Amino acid sequence: MASSLDHIQNALKSQLEQINAATYLVAVSGGLDSMLLLHILNTLKAPICVLHVNYRLRGEESERDAQIVEEFCQQQQIKLHKYCVSNTEQKDLKAANLQAKARELRYAFFEEIRQQYPDSVVCTAQHADDQIETFWLQLSRGAGMKGLAGMQVLSNQIFRPFLNWHKQDLLSAAQELGLNWREDQSNNSLVYRRNLWRKQLLPELEQQIPDLKAATLLLQDHFSKEIRAQSKLLPGLQLQLKNNKSITLKEISELSAFQFIELFKFFEIPAHIIQRIPELFAAKNGTSLVWTTANKQQAKLISFEQKIWLFLPETEVECPFDLELESYTTLIHSTDFDLKTIYLDAQKIVGTLNFRALREEDQLFPNGMTGKKSAFEILKENKIPADLRSSYFGLFDQEKLLLIPEMKLDKRALATEQTTQVLKVSIKKKQ
Repeated sequence: MASSLDHIQNALKSQLEQINAATYLVAVSGGLDSMLLLHILNTLKAPICVLHVNYRLRGEESERDAQIVEEFCQQQQIKLHKYCVSNTEQKDLKAANLQAKARELRYAFFEEIRQQYPDSVVCTAQHADDQIETFWLQLSRGAGMKGLAGMQVLSNQIFRPFLNWHKQDLLSAAQELGLNWREDQSNNSLVYRRNLWRKQLLPELEQQIPDLKAATLLLQDHFSKEIRAQSKLLPGLQLQLKNNKSITLKEISELSAFQFIELFKFFEIPAHIIQRIPELFAAKNGTSLVWTTANKQQAKLISFEQKIWLFLPETEVECPFDLELESYTTLIHSTDFDLKTIYLDAQKIVGTLNFRALREEDQLFPNGMTGKKSAFEILKENKIPADLRSSYFGLFDQEKLLLIPEMKLDKRALATEQTTQVLKVSIKKKQ
């Protein structure tokens, strides 16, 4: 009969064949789980490097954790990337939610190293019992469906091959190997909420409900499948909001709670602002929710004409349009323009046609009308909030505004039946 080690090793071998990464960056603390993962990956001759973070929180114990990882890497000739927390970072750790801050530091380091290895994944050793603890921990915090779904085997370049195995399976495999590892005594402290669930609350619940672990994992699997189904709609909505800078209240009302949160999180909108978005549904035109971005600039969500408009300060606004040019000797199409394809008199063009962001002083002579209008006045007529007008683009011939895409066309350079050099301009939205 195959042992726990055989089962785990064969399963991991199959996973490696599916992922086929160029490098596996193994996060190793020195504890049982991560040392076992490192040993099996090395046995399978996977292309690995090791990542270790020394938080320097337990004095000599922390140094011994680092030492066991270093010694294994030296013996097996594995490249090791170490991160030692500075004195300032250590003070920050102690002053904040220690476990959350440590995780933030750890994953920032992992991502920094991952960027140095093309087609790589970071391997962590969370297992099924960690998954169950995460469910109950998140439930106690009032988490939504995404939090309750727990971790995925592979997501965002993080590979967690042990999620289908319980701690006891890993312990049996480690003992079979005669593996050396370090025990972190802080894992026994009930000061940390996760340890309270692991050491006290879950064992008590399992005594009353023997099938609790299996039921929890089944529920997490259900949530994961539901998230995958609901996530299919998100890329299109995110692109729409990015390009149009707005989304209708009707479209928002049709989203699930998960889709609603993930749509706005995509734009790095703070959670406390997302929670207040429903306030804008019944608000007056121009009502806004304001926050400060990571680079200390002001951002807004604005309620205007049955839409929520997104105003994000950007150092360089990307033009959402492309143009294609073709030349003709006669006007071969109707002069009834649709604002997507226009025909200009090439002899009236003095420079190179280009898009740029509109300014308040830009003027346009609308086709079919007398006189001129301010570009911003046209945007206002098209119900574009004032905060967003400077992020809209126009088609220019040097400083002459020829077109505000999807809104107004200037008549000064238009081709006529008498034009001998016709320039066909096709306007397309970038994908």
